[in-house]
Amino acid sequence: MKILTIISVMCIFSFTYPTISSCQTNEWTVITSAQDTLRSCFIGKLDGNIVDWVCGSSVFQISVDSLSMLIRHKGSHFWSGVLSGLEAGIAAGITVGLVTKPTGKWGLAQNVHVSAVGILGAYTGLIIGEIVGALSGYDEKHDLAQMTREEKFKILRDILFEKLKP
Repeated sequence: MKILTIISVMCIFSFTYPTISSCQTNEWTVITSAQDTLRSCFIGKLDGNIVDWVCGSSVFQISVDSLSMLIRHKGSHFWSGVLSGLEAGIAAGITVGLVTKPTGKWGLAQNVHVSAVGILGAYTGLIIGEIVGALSGYDEKHDLAQMTREEKFKILRDILFEKLKP
């Protein structure tokens, strides 16, 4: 019965994991050659030499040649790491608890032993998962000031294509 409960909890974590891990943003900070800064913008469309940037409810049309820098902050995957580590730790702990026999003066009943090892595994997985998740965030920067028009178009197309991915 306890194993069924633990498996149920793991399934619940599995359903919440994709929601938490997909909370990354595609918002960009756009800096022009005139040092104007637009924050929290999404690329709208690329039409000829003009890029439409959607910033809140406003749309700004900016020439590709006047783009100086694009910055996107990708937050850490802390909570995704926590859930992944917790799931892996619980699974590993339960597996170890089931295949080992408690012995010695601390020999516990089998169900208590499995639960104890499962909890230790969950705690270890939680710690490792949060460290890995927290270290996975970074800022993506594209310094466009020294790039040719073709290089800028390539980056903008990549950003636009990424936006269209499901």
